[in-house]
Amino acid sequence: MIVELEDFKQKISGLQPVLESLKNALKSEDDAQELQKLEAESTLDGFWNDLDNSQKVLQRIKQLSNKNEKYDKLAAGLSDLTTLCQIAI
Repeated sequence: MIVELEDFKQKISGLQPVLESLKNALKSEDDAQELQKLEAESTLDGFWNDLDNSQKVLQRIKQLSNKNEKYDKLAAGLSDLTTLCQIAI
């Protein structure tokens, strides 16, 4: 059982570089900046005067938020697994 746990722990730790690679491929930092810009834009006076633009902005905000949320859940799951393995040994 301890051998299996050690193997599992090594496999999990090997996923960290994959997760970082995924973060870079998803351009999460660029998305975060775009999201911040769009959220600021949505609070400006007159934002709702152009309904087509406001809908596009809100749709993009939702898209970026969902993408970031999915990545964050994946990263949190890996972190939780790492913690569980450390506790178990």
